[in-house]
Amino acid sequence: MDDGRFAKLLNYYKSIMPYRAPDFSQSGALHYWTKKFGGLDEKVLAAAFQKAVSEIDHFPSPREFLEFLGGGKVDSAVESRQVAALIVGCVSRWGWNNAKMAEKDIGPLGWRVVELSGGWPQICSILTDRNTSTLTAQWRDLAASLAEKERLGITALPGADNERKGINGAIRLALGEK
Repeated sequence: MDDGRFAKLLNYYKSIMPYRAPDFSQSGALHYWTKKFGGLDEKVLAAAFQKAVSEIDHFPSPREFLEFLGGGKVDSAVESRQVAALIVGCVSRWGWNNAKMAEKDIGPLGWRVVELSGGWPQICSILTDRNTSTLTAQWRDLAASLAEKERLGITALPGADNERKGINGAIRLALGEK
């Protein structure tokens, strides 16, 4: 399906489910959805949107839409890129004072990245136009490593005596700092 037709499809379903719908007039949102789902057959996309319309009362997040497509599990590289993109998107969508809504959109893996990066208010305060690509890469890599840890069944960081110390705490412990 060409990009113009895909944009029309997205805007049609946005009109049906306007709550939490991205602004597809911004090139970033449209580009993300087009890159992620634009290559799929129109009938498959329409069926997934119809399922979303019947099951939820808001425009689906990319993660939710993937589930409606029937592909709830994706490889860790795709998932880590998606997590980073969701974090960036939720900063502008929900702001610093709507952490619960952001957490719901970002999902458990993404929220773990947020927690290890200082929490939602910290994420919102440090993200700027100048550092978006750097932070996105860091969050993508962190999400990939957390997904790999989960796959391998690793539950704690080496040298960390509690989970709250996170990565920075483990580094300080490794350097002999308290």
